[in-house]
Amino acid sequence: MHNSGMSSSQIHAVSGSGFGGYAILTGPPPNVPPTFWPSPSSLLTNLTPSTAQNGGRVEGIHGSEQVGSVDGLAALWHGSAASFVGLNPSGAVVSEARGSNGTQQAGWARRPAKTYDYAVLWSGSAASAVSLHPTGALGSVANAISGTRQAGYVFLPGPFVSQHAAMWSGTAASFVDMTPPGAGDSEMNAMSGEQQVGWARLAVNGYQQHATLWRSTPESAIDLHPHPGGISLLYGTCGTAQVGYSSDSVTLGPHAGIWFGSGSSFIDLHALLPGNPVQSVALAVDEFNGQFIVGGYASMSDGHSEAFIWVGVPSPSTAAPLLLAGLVSRRRARR
Repeated sequence: MHNSGMSSSQIHAVSGSGFGGYAILTGPPPNVPPTFWPSPSSLLTNLTPSTAQNGGRVEGIHGSEQVGSVDGLAALWHGSAASFVGLNPSGAVVSEARGSNGTQQAGWARRPAKTYDYAVLWSGSAASAVSLHPTGALGSVANAISGTRQAGYVFLPGPFVSQHAAMWSGTAASFVDMTPPGAGDSEMNAMSGEQQVGWARLAVNGYQQHATLWRSTPESAIDLHPHPGGISLLYGTCGTAQVGYSSDSVTLGPHAGIWFGSGSSFIDLHALLPGNPVQSVALAVDEFNGQFIVGGYASMSDGHSEAFIWVGVPSPSTAAPLLLAGLVSRRRARR
């Protein structure tokens, strides 16, 4: 998906055959546009509105709707720069929409002179903003939305500030602490139906971050870490597959990966990339027309990143046919 007109690019969201993220373009500012690719073979659509000064990024897609930020403020689109809707809540100085269910958007905002963010739920306009910030929390962020529920994390006070995975059902009072039993810090990054994914510092491997899968309760948490040591995190789920990255050592760069509900199902997507990238991350996944489509990026030795997608045939019970089907990475040919 990266081409010669870009100095860097990343994919952060996948829905059907559409992809969202950002690209750093060669040219005058604003040259970091929120970017939408309608299909793997299409040219990018620059979603930067005419009023923008510094560009932005797309963080979530649902159907024809894209969400993210422009000039550091939450934004909503429907496939074009002209469709831009600003979502920044009244009084907020910075904000971002992270996910959409097609009618509502979830994310965060920050008020002047505040250190922490607060989780926000929108219904298509800045005026519709509802704070999800629970009483007593220092900060909160909603990273995802599916149906009537939102997921993310909160910072709670104590002798040491702690980060707790969180779920809501549309109001601050509906907050549920989703930290797995016995875990340290945790975070939810994505959700689909009854499945939520992120990471938790579990009471193994020195409380390193481990890729974690939930099914709507704290007790349902499953450790998906695929190695004896190192770290792993999940950033996306479509309800049947999970994506993120894993490192077999905290000293090595991350490798993009896909899981199917267990640590042993992990497939290293980094190994399928062309060239010689130094690290990679998978940020989103969708199941579309009988295939899993994964979006993310790879980092090169000179420090720039290139947007990639991986496409493969799914299996209802095992990851093996995915390999046999020849999971491939696709990058737009340079011109």
